[in-house]
Amino acid sequence: MISSGLSLFCRFIFVGFGCNKSSPSTWTTFSDGGQGGVTFTFEPGTIVNGTGTVGTNANRIYVAASRNAFKTRTVAPKGGQSLNVTGGFQGHLSNLGETLNLLDDTGTQRATTSYTGSPTPHQHYLAITEIMYNPGGDGLAEFIELRNISTTEALGMANVHFNADVEFNFTGSPIISLAPGARCIIVRDLAAFRAVHGDAVPVAGVFAGTTALANGGEGLKLEDPQGNTVKEFAYDDIAPWPPADGNGASLVLMRPETNPDPALPKNWRASISPGGNPAADDARRFTGVHGADDDHDGLSALVEYGLGTSDGTPSGLGLHPVRGMDAGQPFIEITVTRQTNADDATFAVQSTSDLNTWSGNGWTLRTSVPGSDGAVTETWRRNTVSGDGRVFVRCHFTGL
Repeated sequence: MISSGLSLFCRFIFVGFGCNKSSPSTWTTFSDGGQGGVTFTFEPGTIVNGTGTVGTNANRIYVAASRNAFKTRTVAPKGGQSLNVTGGFQGHLSNLGETLNLLDDTGTQRATTSYTGSPTPHQHYLAITEIMYNPGGDGLAEFIELRNISTTEALGMANVHFNADVEFNFTGSPIISLAPGARCIIVRDLAAFRAVHGDAVPVAGVFAGTTALANGGEGLKLEDPQGNTVKEFAYDDIAPWPPADGNGASLVLMRPETNPDPALPKNWRASISPGGNPAADDARRFTGVHGADDDHDGLSALVEYGLGTSDGTPSGLGLHPVRGMDAGQPFIEITVTRQTNADDATFAVQSTSDLNTWSGNGWTLRTSVPGSDGAVTETWRRNTVSGDGRVFVRCHFTGL
């Protein structure tokens, strides 16, 4: 029997071995999930005394971030207690909580444990909400927008910093605090940014050195004043990430007040206007009752919202599925125009053969042509089998 545990605040992992003597050589402990992540492999020849050993060192080993730092601890477990200590592990344990797994030398999971963590205010409320990585022209009008999504708590910004491909530290910035709901902008070149967006936008400062946002995508890492990871993810310029590369649009985080995971492309969309909308919101918000149909056209208010039409004026969906053949592969295809900044609803193309069980499996986006004011005309396709019977297709909107 093997069990594992950890203490976030002590920066160590406790691993216990419930057998007479264990040799966890080449075993690995690592974390999965959260915004931390640790990895450690036991050195060959590592021995852990078994349950027959008496004392605090019996059948246990402590994996520390730093063995030297572990010795300086002033509360137990600490140096001078004849404990079995190894380390240091790579990475760090996240304040946001995560799962730790213990694998043997064959890769088989032997133990797992999870913790909920204790996030700092910045981890709770500071979000990266817009990324302009390819503004066109000379490319100097790049920016990153941050927002305090709290409705009640201000965030002190001293020593909040980016330290990956883009570098910036708020220490010395004119913006020393973000009020509830407030936004601020970090830019690549102040003059270029001001030339596009004017002087009213609150700018915290300029990227450090020669750092810049890569047009082909890259990683961003934002840390709070204590060095805890607030956000860490990588954006990209290819699907399934939204088409914001080279057309002057920015990446906009949808429904930031819900603190969605920025590592997931589905939580982003392209801005409605070229140049982006720093320190502003271009989302269309839903008002009313989802299932209402005031114009009696058979389309609910939520569907009309997602399509960009009005529930006060009768309209039609105009959905006409067609069958075709591509390199010997039969398919069914539809084209629909919808509103990309309808952030209060999710969209999916679904099909069924019995009008009972609907599924979006197999549907892929083939083309996407931007229109005006956030409209986009998309073509979706699903491969079929020759001889398939009748297939029903729908555009499905789910309110958030």
